[in-house]
Amino acid sequence: MCLYRVGFLDVVDQQAVVLRIFNRYLKLCRFLQKRYRMKPALTSQFAIDEFQFVPYIWGSAQLIGNPLNLEPESYANRATVKKFSKDYLLFDAVKFIFQIWRAPNTNGNDHKQLMF
Repeated sequence: MCLYRVGFLDVVDQQAVVLRIFNRYLKLCRFLQKRYRMKPALTSQFAIDEFQFVPYIWGSAQLIGNPLNLEPESYANRATVKKFSKDYLLFDAVKFIFQIWRAPNTNGNDHKQLMF
């Protein structure tokens, strides 16, 4: 916000802010969460994962009118998620869920009730 106020960024920069700056912030948060085995902070005002919901909003918006006819329902398919995680925020966020929510004897599918 402060970069907009001082005139460093403009409205035309919004897409780049989301796809580059915010995406790098998310990757840093995810790295720290995996590296230090940080659990999701559900009620903390200083939570590192405070904005982890935003890729679902912006990622769904990113799918509107995409040339591949991808729909948000595609996120449950691991192959689709892997294929498009570099291009779409939604699929990257789901890929992170696939990576961290695994329990023994579930083949990594125990997270589905969290996503539906």
